[in-house]
Amino acid sequence: NADDVRQGTTPPVLTYEHGADGCSISGGAPYRGSAIDGLEPAYVYSDYCSGIVWALDLAGGRNLRLLDGLTEVTAIRAGPDGELYVLQGSGEVLRLSPA
Repeated sequence: NADDVRQGTTPPVLTYEHGADGCSISGGAPYRGSAIDGLEPAYVYSDYCSGIVWALDLAGGRNLRLLDGLTEVTAIRAGPDGELYVLQGSGEVLRLSPA
């Protein structure tokens, strides 16, 4: 919790309301690719229950909604090309790319 910072710890960079559809942050990786213009520097993560993929703009502190409609996102990882891949609970692996 942002309002419960203990001595010797660093406060969170971001907090978000889970709402009725969200339950937990899944995966997460810094974006270092080149396919999606304007996304770097960003930390990309998802909510397991809502299936929404977010990008935290590390330079501006904004939280950007990238994608929704996914199912049970369990991980987001960078590939050797620097692009991000999303693993769903079904075992399906998706590559994030521009719309």
